[in-house]
Amino acid sequence: MIVYINDSHGNLSSGFQVVDKKRVPYAIEVGDMNRDGHADIVIGYIAAPASVFFNDGTGRRFLEVPFGDGRGDAYGFALGDLNDDRYPDIAVARSGAPNVMYFSEK
Repeated sequence: MIVYINDSHGNLSSGFQVVDKKRVPYAIEVGDMNRDGHADIVIGYIAAPASVFFNDGTGRRFLEVPFGDGRGDAYGFALGDLNDDRYPDIAVARSGAPNVMYFSEK
């Protein structure tokens, strides 16, 4: 996956790679997963655990935190506070495995 940063004048950067080429990204969602004010990226793959990439605030450095069991192919996400703790939770739609939900833990 490549990230392109907007310079606030409508121009995009040349882009930089966030995900290695060994995994095939299949689904993507953006949201502030840890409520630090910075947009984070949730990525699902074909036959691999999904990951949250936590943005350090520069938009150029992301800490990858894998989650899930890696079964099936994640083809869609929905983010929302499902357990009323004010943090986004993740619902994952998968093929080849049951759909799942992951709840945030403060």
